[in-house]
Amino acid sequence: MNYRKKEKNKVKGGFVSLSLIAVIAILIALAIGTGVYFAVKSKTKRQKDSLISETTSTVFDSSELQLYEDIGKEFSILAPKGWEIRYKEAFGTLVSFINPQVDKEGAVSFRARILVSFKYVTGDTDLEELVKKQKEAFLISSENPKIIDEKNTTVSGMPAKIVESTFTKKGGEWRTIVLYVLKNEKAYIVTASASNSTWSKYKDLFESSLQSFQLK
Repeated sequence: MNYRKKEKNKVKGGFVSLSLIAVIAILIALAIGTGVYFAVKSKTKRQKDSLISETTSTVFDSSELQLYEDIGKEFSILAPKGWEIRYKEAFGTLVSFINPQVDKEGAVSFRARILVSFKYVTGDTDLEELVKKQKEAFLISSENPKIIDEKNTTVSGMPAKIVESTFTKKGGEWRTIVLYVLKNEKAYIVTASASNSTWSKYKDLFESSLQSFQLK
């Protein structure tokens, strides 16, 4: 009887791990894949109407952020001014902020973006366990993954973590910075992504935006 119970728990644990890996893969696809899609779509439109030329890189600062308040009154965040706002692109994604400016990563066009997503967790899950599982899933599901920084912070007085990492996808090198915070058996995950070659111009913007995230 105990043997069957152990086997059942083992299978259940494996299923949860595979599910988490799938979620991480979806978030990476949203952060990178759809960014490429919108870049290609935007580029096609520019070529068609011949009115908009590709812009040069600019440097952002925190003064170029504006307050965004969630429709469901769950959270608020300072988002980049002028960035496209898209709602619920996939299950678990609450809102996305997409840069109208197209960047290049090799032969790939990409638009930097910030995603706010969530996932439900069990009552006994703490922040350390959440981040550990997310990192493990990231290392399994990504190409050439590397975690380069991790630090503690707070969100609305609650403990939170920020993890910065790099990986390769679609022939390019990408970089993300992710904020994790838990509230009432719900994990909020804020992911900012851009190509590695353009990271320096978005770094301060991304960090300011993630640090502004507040839960209601």
